[in-house]
This record gives sequence, C-alpha cells and structure tokens, in this order.
Amino acid sequence: MNITQTPLLKTRKSRTLLVTLICLCCTRMAFAQLLNTNQPIASKTATQNIPVSKIEPPQKKPLPPAIIQNSHSTRPIIKTRSSAWYQHSWKIALALIGFGLESLLILALWRNLYLRKKVTLELARERDLLDKHVAERTRELEESKNLADQASLAKSEFLANMSHEIRTPMNAIMGMTQLALHTNLTPRQRNYLKKIDYAAQSLLSIINDILDFSKIEAGKLELEFIPFSLDEVLHYICDIIDLKAKQKHIVVLSLVTPNTPRFLTGDSLRLSQVLINIVSNAVKFTDKGRIVISVSLEKQLEEAVYLRFSIQDSGIGMSPEQIASVFKPFTQADTSTTRRYGGTGLGLVISKQLVELMNGRIWVESTLGKGCTFLFTVKLGICEQADLLVKKNVMTYTSHLAGRRILLVEDNEINRELALELLTNLELHVDIAENGQQGLERATYETFDLVFMDIQMPVMDGLTATRLIRKQAHLQNLPIIAMTAHAMAGDREKSLAAGMNDHITKPIDSQKLIEALVRWLPLQDKPLVKSKPLSSINTEELPDILPPFDIPAALNRVCGNAKLLRKLILMFYKAHADTLDQLNYLLAHGEEQEASRLIHTLKGVAGNLELTALYTAAFQLEQALRTQETSTLDTLISNLENTLNPALAAAASLDAME
Repeated sequence: MNITQTPLLKTRKSRTLLVTLICLCCTRMAFAQLLNTNQPIASKTATQNIPVSKIEPPQKKPLPPAIIQNSHSTRPIIKTRSSAWYQHSWKIALALIGFGLESLLILALWRNLYLRKKVTLELARERDLLDKHVAERTRELEESKNLADQASLAKSEFLANMSHEIRTPMNAIMGMTQLALHTNLTPRQRNYLKKIDYAAQSLLSIINDILDFSKIEAGKLELEFIPFSLDEVLHYICDIIDLKAKQKHIVVLSLVTPNTPRFLTGDSLRLSQVLINIVSNAVKFTDKGRIVISVSLEKQLEEAVYLRFSIQDSGIGMSPEQIASVFKPFTQADTSTTRRYGGTGLGLVISKQLVELMNGRIWVESTLGKGCTFLFTVKLGICEQADLLVKKNVMTYTSHLAGRRILLVEDNEINRELALELLTNLELHVDIAENGQQGLERATYETFDLVFMDIQMPVMDGLTATRLIRKQAHLQNLPIIAMTAHAMAGDREKSLAAGMNDHITKPIDSQKLIEALVRWLPLQDKPLVKSKPLSSINTEELPDILPPFDIPAALNRVCGNAKLLRKLILMFYKAHADTLDQLNYLLAHGEEQEASRLIHTLKGVAGNLELTALYTAAFQLEQALRTQETSTLDTLISNLENTLNPALAAAASLDAME
C-alpha cells in the first residue's frame, strides 16, 4: 500500500459513515412502522376504561361487504389489521435492505480498520528505513569530517615541520652571508653574496607565507596587542619597497588624515605584513606612475578606533572576473600573469584573513588597464605616546636599568647561565634561586626590583611560588615575569592568572628580555652606570660552523658573546651526555612525570642554543609523555636520540679544542 493513499482512505471513511447513518435511520423507521401496523382493532377499545352504566347498546349498522358476501356462514369473517403485512411489503423490503447495508457497513469498517493498520505498519516500516538511512548518512558525514580534520592536522603538522626543517639551513645561509658581507670582499664577491642574500630572503618570505596560511587555516594564529606608532609602520613599509619602486621609477606617497590617531595598540607586525603584501603587489603590477598609501579614521570608539587603509596604484588593473577570485588561495590574475610576475598567490589570501582577525574587512576596486585600489579596515586600540617607550628606541633606555636588583628563579644550570650573562651585561645585580621554594623565601625576606620566574621546577613550581608571593601584602606590586619554555596556547594566560605580570618564552630573545625590563621597571632620573654595548660580536673563541648548532643565530641570542656561547655549549655537553640513559631508566620504572621534566629541561636548552631539530624532537616527546601517548614513544625516543647524539658530538669536539 502506498503511503500517499491515506487521504483517500479518509474520504472513503466519511462517505461510509454518511451512508451508514442514512441506512440506520431508514431501518429504524421501517421497524417502527411495522410495529404500528401489527396492532389489532379490538385492542384499542379493550384498553379503554369506560363505566358500564355509560355503555350504550350497540346500534345496528349495515354489514361490511365482506360479511354480506359470506352471509351463508354461521360465523362472520372479520378482517384485522394483520393483513397489512401484505399491503406494506415494500417496508419489509426496505428493512431487509437496511440489514444488508448494515452488514456492508460492518465489512467496510472492518476493511477501513484493516487498511489503516496496514498503512500504519507501512509508515512505521518506512520511518524505520528513513531513520536507518539518516543514521548511516550521519555516520558517513562524521567519518568524512574526522578524516578531513585528520588530513588538515596532518597537513598543518607537515607544513610546520617542513618550515622548521627549511629554516634551519636557511638561518645558516643567511647568517653566514651577513657575516661574509662584513668582511673584505671584491666587488664581484660582494655582488654574488648580495644576490644570495636576496634569494634567501625571498625564499624565507615564501616559507613564512605558507606557514602563516597553515596557521590561519588551522585557527592557531594569535595576534599581539602591543603599543606602536602608525608613522613608524608607514615609514617601515616605504623603506622596504623604496628600492624596488625606484628601480621602476614609481613614486610612493603616504597620506594620513589629521584626525587619525598616531599612537595605537595592536599587532603592528601583522598590520605591516598586510600592507607589505598589498604594496608589493602594487609595485609588481605597476610599470610607471605612483602608489598612494592613505590612512583615515573610519570610526571612533571610546577606547578603540577603526582605521581605513587605501593603497591605490596606476598599474594593469583587474577585470570583474579577476576581482572575484583575487582573494582565493593559490590564484592570480591568469596563467600569463603567473609566468610574468611570479608569486605563490597566497599574499592576498593571508592579508584577507589577517584583516578579518583584526575585526575588519578588505575589498578591491579596479578597472582593467586603469589601476587598482585595495581598501581594508582594522580595529585598533588607542594608547598614550609614553607607552611607546617599550618599542621605540628601546636600546636607548637600557642604561636606566643599570644597578637594579633582579631575582632569577631558574633550576636549569645552562638556562641560568645564559640569563645571568644577559642580565649582567645590562649592569643589573642578579641573585639566583634554583627552585620556587628558594625564590619564595628570598622574595619574602629580601628586596628586589623584579623577579624572573621559571614555571616547571622541582620542590615548588613557579606558578605556586607566585601565588604565595602575591598573598603577602608588601609584595603585591613586585613585578614577576615568567621565563619558561611553556609556549603553547593558554600558557601565558595561566601565568597571568597566577599573578605574574608578563610571560617570556624560551629560547630567550635578548630584545624581548630588554623590552620586558623596560616595560616593568620604572625609569630612573639618572643611570647608575653605563651599560655595555650588546651588539658587539666576538667570534675568536668559537668556530664559524658547528652543526647542528646554528652559530649565527645562537650568537644573536647571547648578544654576540662568543665566549659565553662556547661556555654554554660545553655546559650542555656535561649536563646532557647521559640524558638518554636517564630517560630510559625513568620510563622503565614508570616515572613518566620525571621523564617529562627531564625532556622539558632539554627542550629549553636546545632552544637557547639554536638546536632546532633537537628542540622539535624534545617538544614532541614531552607532549607525548604529558598526554600518555605510549604508542609513539619508541619512535619519538629514537628521533630524540638521532638529534641529541650529533649535538653532543659537536659539543665534545669543541671541548677537545681546548
């Protein structure tokens, strides 16, 4: 039975009930009439109660014709109403028809109930089939979604690993090229090295684009919120594109409306990235004319502003079809454009996503052959000019830091030595605590201007120590800065929630370290002593190349102090020569937490010494130990061994030079 017949059944039911009603009425009327015709004549008078005295003698009346015709009979024949059965036979027939219709009605009702039950069962069966089909489709969609998520995660991990693997030799190439350019070279050699440096910078830009695209697609890219100067950003953009623009005789102008705030808070690096992508495209697709960068106030809020940026060029322009696809990944105007101008087609896609992360939007207005105008809006905070002391000419203010007393709470000897050297170079007085308990005691009973606190330490961790410090009234305003290898999303929030003022991740960046000091230590009217220069490079006691150590990058971390870097490498060898044996022992005895602490320490040291591959291997193993992913431990330990042993061998060779 088809489900669509249900309305027809309802129509039949209505008609059947109507016919039934009529038939029943007719049947009852027929029976009532028959009952009335069966009553004899005498019965009516017999039932009357009349007094005898009032009964009059019957009068003689003429006999009916029927009696006259039978006068020869001794007994008169009287005809009663019972003979009406013959006269009313049509009523009898009607009654019989009514009984027949009632029978048909019963059959029709039974058939109706049967069909309704059949349709109900059919509906239930179809509903079960539909539910089963929906469940199967839902399961298939969930499986497809899981596969897509796994593929996206695998792609992101691959791109991140690829980026790190490429960056390691790229850092060496670029660092050595820069060092070579500062030596005595012939004009031809200098030309070659500049071309190498330019090609390396271009390759690094592509790597950064791919990595940024992967981070944004995975939702892992986070924006900073720091003070910056709008004028400095625009000057930086003009300086970057100035050479290319001059080569093509293109004039670059920047215009800012008078009512636009100049001192803002936000992610100046990402804002600069958007501007560089768009302005570089404008230079690329413009053969002559000019490029105008305009900034205006779009909307003023109480503590924030919406700024509109406009980049107008006089280049080749775009058709409506090209405009429709300009923000799609890996696309350009057409294949001929790709061959002529090159590029990955990711710059504008990344710019669009970055603009949206900054609560703005981006669009383009263009006519083919008449140039393009890219416009975008972003939401930025407003800050006072004084807040820019942290970012503007920060090295100018380092002399004001001299003589301050700093408490360094760090359990790892190598990290402690590196931080100690960086801080003492600034003429700071540094005291040491090797765990959170010692840090708490020294902060309670001694006076310090600032505390650098590691997070993961024995005896007492940095978060607990900070919470206990904040419970003391006289230490409420003591600046405490986290200095830790915990660099995952949410780690900074945990530090701030515990009562810390700031969060610096390892490997330690000397520039960020100085910025944090300037940010949290108030300036003195006069410096106590003159600080040492931080940019002097002395490589007499260290080889130029010591793989897998990235010597140029590591020197940058220690402000060019080759003697300190050599000392740290030797300390690394002595401290971690037996790390693999310790790790295997701890895992064999079920001490996963201690094993994780051991690898965490190794990870921080590897980052500070620019051992990128070792840092990655240690990071992956630490995450597996924390999440108890035992299925991959053997592979991760093998990776750690393959990256640690070459580093130990290189450090041992340095030790043999003494």
